[in-house]
This record gives sequence, structure tokens and C-alpha cells, in this order.
Amino acid sequence: MHSMYLSSSLPMPSSATSPRPIQCEAIEVGFAALSLKHPLAATSAESDATTLTDELLNLVLVHTIRSTRGKHNHARLGQLLVAAPAQQCPDLLSAVLTQAWWLDLDAASRNGAGGQATVHALDRLMTLARRGVWTLQYSRRGLAVAAKRADVPVLGWWYRQRTNPEIVAGSVFSFVDLTLDDMVQSMHEHVAEAAVYEALHWFFVQHFQVDMAMVADHESFASASRGRTVNRQQAQRLIRTAAMRGFETVLRGIALKIASPGVAAMGVDNWVRIVAGGHVKCADMVWTYAPIPESLGRRSRDTLVGLTHAAFASGSSHMICWCANQFPAFTSANNVRHFGSSVAICAYIAGVAQCLTAASVGGHLGLVQELIRDLRASGNVDYLKDHDIAADEIIKLGHLEVVEWWDMHGKEFNIDLELQQAKYTMTLVVRAGNLPMFNWWWATTASTFGDDDDAQLLTKLISEAAKNGHVEMVNHLVAIAKQQTTSKTDFLTQAIYGLVQAATESGNVAVLDWWLESENRMANQPVVVTVPPKLEWLKTASRLGHVRVLQWWLTVNSSEVSAWVPELVTAATCADQASTICFLLGERGPLDSESDLAVEAGQVWAGFLAGISETKVQTMRGEVLALLLQRWPHVLRGHSRAGQVKQRLEQLSLVGLARYWTRMFPEFE
Repeated sequence: MHSMYLSSSLPMPSSATSPRPIQCEAIEVGFAALSLKHPLAATSAESDATTLTDELLNLVLVHTIRSTRGKHNHARLGQLLVAAPAQQCPDLLSAVLTQAWWLDLDAASRNGAGGQATVHALDRLMTLARRGVWTLQYSRRGLAVAAKRADVPVLGWWYRQRTNPEIVAGSVFSFVDLTLDDMVQSMHEHVAEAAVYEALHWFFVQHFQVDMAMVADHESFASASRGRTVNRQQAQRLIRTAAMRGFETVLRGIALKIASPGVAAMGVDNWVRIVAGGHVKCADMVWTYAPIPESLGRRSRDTLVGLTHAAFASGSSHMICWCANQFPAFTSANNVRHFGSSVAICAYIAGVAQCLTAASVGGHLGLVQELIRDLRASGNVDYLKDHDIAADEIIKLGHLEVVEWWDMHGKEFNIDLELQQAKYTMTLVVRAGNLPMFNWWWATTASTFGDDDDAQLLTKLISEAAKNGHVEMVNHLVAIAKQQTTSKTDFLTQAIYGLVQAATESGNVAVLDWWLESENRMANQPVVVTVPPKLEWLKTASRLGHVRVLQWWLTVNSSEVSAWVPELVTAATCADQASTICFLLGERGPLDSESDLAVEAGQVWAGFLAGISETKVQTMRGEVLALLLQRWPHVLRGHSRAGQVKQRLEQLSLVGLARYWTRMFPEFE
């Protein structure tokens, strides 16, 4: 039997450069096999002339493809996929469909290296589609990700395909244009301003036929676009997001050109978000063009208070001063001049406690200290006293230096760190894997819990840490749990069971490795917790595609887990988890396994398809249906929906596989 290798769920190149060549002996053997292919077998789809050498080389190619992983070079793998006509190499086609199912247009767009490297991979997939051995799967996710990345070469490739008859024909590909909101998403990612500007410029050329570099203002934009406009919400979203990110070029060159001041004018909620970004130049640019309308509170004290809180949250004293300058009626009044600085004046107007909290939640300890210095210098230190700082948000966001500073210096002003939701906040700290924050918090909070509370809380926290894969946190929490005065055996058993279940269902093999090593170290200890695998845990892992967890349990407890493989395959099939199905079927032997199934576990597998709902064949993803066809053609033939299989394959553009089905079972022609 051919060996079955675990494939990555998707190709993930690690940099923007071309992927490194495949480092795998099997791949090099496969390329050698290409050069030895028999001329008739390699060039004629109709000829039946084959040699023993051809058959052996086909097996080499099958093994080569099945030895690849998602991280391998797209171009070199593509050369293997077009090695021989699909009609003469059903095994090769089957290997492609099982091992390289992730190679589709969406995957290449989402996970490619970007730029021309991704365009090259997309072109390679188009070549495969022309040969009829691959489907052009499209769900728009790949295009949306390219927009988020501001990847203009990939965006341009997709838009060029709109007029490509090879793509637009059939029901698989239904192209939907991008919207301005899709493009704005690039400013929520870690994308440079230059790339965002280029992508937005491309968008307006494509959708409005307007070169924004040639547009002076909103009136000339309306003229150049022949009256087509951007709606108010989209325009405001673009302006707000650019200002929040500090993208002056995008604001000046595009955002403030597409909308009139009346359309661009935003309310207080949008301005709070702009000010919280902390970019004074951008805020001033937008305010000068379109300030808050009078009717929405431009001169209101409440507006100043809201913007001041946002400015303190930004951590920028310059932004606080900018807010003060926009509301001179309040910040220059005689009753506030004795506070001296704009920082102290705005804090007094907006509430010192609220401003201290906003700066603390943002992690801006320097601004907290600046406000305290200003109040001391102006003789207004009493305004600092007798406040509570809401510590939950500070702790959730991981600002340890801030809570430690308040813990040490707050008593000077009779300021307390107030924990309103201690247990919930601790759960979030553990979820984030912030061990230093947890240690500080546990030291100040644990004494308030009783033993029963400790046990329940620690059990929950251990599961939370395991679920999120924080091995160091798991180790620390289990050590604390062992020190508790509650009934240790029952408590530890419950905690460890929860740990193993959470790690299994969430796919965290590192936590399972830690547990196994810990169990081995504790073998001679009086209290040892042994956790057997549970079918429901592994079903959940199968439904969620956690292949490495399944592989781990099959290694640790092969005899018990192997007996569950049919049920796990069923769970994975119902969830359309093709990579999970690939792996689990490999445990029973690939490609030539049908005869073995009949002998080894025929009674178990015979009812496999019957367990899938009657309508599943009509809704199943192409790669999953291909797997079932390749593994159980005769069982599938007896299914009540067998007559619809070819139709479904053709709908999915799996032309080669549809022909393969027809050759095997001509009665379904």
C-alpha cells in the first residue's frame, strides 16, 4: 500500500518571496519519473498502450503527490499534477484529489506569497482547469483576502477573469465585484499606507474609471465619474478609518475628494473613534474640512467630555491639547485657568477619575503620571483623591506595569483598584496566556475565595488554558491545583479530564504532549490521573478538522481509537473536512484499500454512506465527494442517490472525475 501523509490544511508560504524548492526525496524521484514516462502514455489520452515501466512510474508519481504538503512550492507541484492525461491515469487523478484538494483559486489567493508569486500560482491552476483535471472553485473569500492585503496584482488578476469564458461558464464561478467597504478592510490590517493608497487608487479606476491623482476635489470627482457617487456611509467609513490609522496621504489624495463637506460631516460617535486614534494631523485635516455639525453637538460640553476621554485613551497629550483648542468656550474659561495645562483642564472638565481610567486602560502610564504632575504643580492634587480605578479592563488588556504602579502608588491618593468581575477577568487573562498578570492577580485575589471556589475556578481556568494552547499556563495552574486543601484526588481528576478534553477538542497537541509527559513523570506518585480517549471528544476534533490531534491519539492509543475510525470519518464527512477524511482513510490504507475494507471491516463500512443524509450527495463539497468516489466506488454505486453523482461532479466542474465515474459505471451515463 502507498503511505498516507498528513497534509496541511492550506499552503502557508512564510514570506513575500517565492517559496523554497521542495525538500523531499520523493519529489525529486517524481521529477525523474516524469522524464521517463512512456511516450504513448504521456501523449495520448485515447491509447491503451502502457508498459510495466509506465505503471511503476505512475505509482511513483502517485506516491510523490501524496508525499507533498501544503507548504510546498505551487509551481513544482503543478508540474506533477499535469504529468499525464487524466483519462489514462485515474490513480494519479485520485492522488491529486485526495492530497492536493486545497489547491483552488481561493486558497491560492488567501495563502499565497502575494504579488506576482500568487498570480503565477493562479495561472498554474488555470492551466490545470483547461486540461479538465481540476475545478475552478470560487467563493469570493480569496478575493476578499486580497483586498484586505491591498494586493493589487492579485486583485487585477481576478478582475481580468471577469471576461474569461473559461471561468464565467458554468455555475461554479459567479463573480461579485468588490465594494469600497471591502477595500477599507485593508486599513484594519497591518498594511502600509502606500499599499492601501495604491489599492484604493486601483479600485476607483476599476469601478469609477477615475484616476484620483487627476481629481482636485469632490466636484471634479463627480464630473469625472459621470455622476456616480459614493454613498454617505461608505464615504464616512473611509474618512474615519484613514484618520484613525493616521493615513494622511489616503485622506488628502482620495477620502476627502469623494464626498462634499455635508456628506463627510460625522457625528460624535465617529469623532470619538478618530480622536482615540491619536493622530492629530489627520483629525485636524478632517475637522477643517467637515467638523461636527452644530445640530449634532459641535459646541456641546458633552461632546468635549466624550472627545477628552477618547484623547486620554489614545495616550497623546497633543491630542488632548487639540481637543481643548476646539472648545475654547469651556477650556479658556476663568474658572479653569488655575489648572494650568490643557491636560489638567480637560481632565477636570471630563472628570479626573474617568480620564485616569481611560489612560490606564490604554496602557499609557506616562500620561497618567503627566496628569498627576500637572495637578500637583498647579496645587490641585486634591482632585486626585478618593477615586476608584476600574481595573478589569486594564488587566484584560495585559497592562501589568499600570496595575503594579497603581497598586504601589494609589494609596497616596486613596485610589483603589476596583475589580468588579474578578473571576471573569481572570478567565480572560488565562485565555490570553498572560502568566505574569495571572501571578499578580492570583496573589491579590485568591485569598478572597474559599476552597470550593478555588477548586471550581481552577478547574475552569485549566480547561481554558488547555483550550487556547498555553502550555506554560497549564503547567502553572496544575501546580497550584495540587497545593489546594480540597479533596485532591477528585479535584485533580476533574481538572485533568477537563484539560485533556479541551486540548483534544480545540486541536492543541502541545498541551496533550505536556499531559503525557507529566503523566509519565508522575507514574510513581500516589496520585496519578489516567485519561482514556473519549469518542465524543474525537468526533468533535474530526468535525473541526484537528488532524494532528487524531494522529496523536492514534499514536498513543491506537487499538481503541482505530475502532472508531468509521464513526470519525462520518463526522468529518458531515462537516466537509476533507483533510481529516484523507488522514483517517490513510489509517485504513489508500487507493487500493477497498478490498481490504471488505475483509477487515466490511460490515462497518458497508453502511457508511447510508449514514449520510439522503441529500448530502447534492450538497457535498467537491473534494469530499471525490474522496468518497475514489475510496468506495462500489458502495457509492449502491447508494440511493448514485444516479445524481455524475450530475453533481459536472456541476462542480470535476470533468475528469465524472468521466472516471462513467467508465466504471456506464449504467449511470
